[in-house]
Amino acid sequence: MIVLQIFFDIIFPVFFIIGCGVILDRKFKFDLSTLSRLNFYIFVPALVVIKILDNEIPLKEMGKIALFSLGLAAVLFLVATVISLIRKDKSPVLTLGSVFFNAGNYGIPLTLLAFGEEMVPVIAIILMVQNLLNFSLGIWLLEKDKQGSKSVSGIFKVPVIYAIIIGFLIKASGWELFPQVKQPLEYIAGGLIPIALLTLGVQLSRVKLGKNLLRLSQIILTRLLISPLVAWGLVALFGFKPELAGMLIVTAGLPTAVNVYILSAEYKNDEELASRAVFWTTLLSLVTIPVLILFFRVT
Repeated sequence: MIVLQIFFDIIFPVFFIIGCGVILDRKFKFDLSTLSRLNFYIFVPALVVIKILDNEIPLKEMGKIALFSLGLAAVLFLVATVISLIRKDKSPVLTLGSVFFNAGNYGIPLTLLAFGEEMVPVIAIILMVQNLLNFSLGIWLLEKDKQGSKSVSGIFKVPVIYAIIIGFLIKASGWELFPQVKQPLEYIAGGLIPIALLTLGVQLSRVKLGKNLLRLSQIILTRLLISPLVAWGLVALFGFKPELAGMLIVTAGLPTAVNVYILSAEYKNDEELASRAVFWTTLLSLVTIPVLILFFRVT
């Protein structure tokens, strides 16, 4: 009964809006690049700034969260690499799909609904680390036989990084945003959940499904099962409080990031596998995320 309550209170609202995005895109064919840019450049940065300013989590704790995110990525990278070597399949998408998860379009709305506004700065830090790695390690893996200058420039094009820096600078200085600035940012931040989830629905509606489930199973297993188990061990190592630890474990089980597909398509490297990984891990998270919330959320 508790699992059903979690499903209907938290997961169903998320997937209802995602489903609306799928259905509407099938009918109207939205401009996906415009929706993605609205999320990337407007809604997510506005929400991050507002929630950092309103948040009471100490800066030292935020540093530990960033180190936790790096540690989680490092362990998952090692696990994915070992599995790929055993299976003799060196596709970088197998690694990227296992390491990088959807902390933006999916993670922020889920965090708001399941853990409350006070945890949004936490998922923002995780999103920043994921983006930094995605635009450096990710591009290097996809393009390692060519020049890697794009990976450096890509990092500096991620607006959420600047949003985090600005938010923490203002908070550390003790300044207050002018109401004429803060209020519009709050209005924009309030629109993130529907826009982000509709965008994810549009993205999923365009996924090309295929076969070869053996390769896909590696990503599904690592992303939805091994990742939260690794996070479980790491939160104990870092000594996080139970409320924060539960949130970190649950978000570690988020599905494969859409950015994995976007980058693989950009560099023409196994994009079909990437698109299927995004679709199936997102769909299966309907089952796995409620279970993780049941076991690890502190109420």
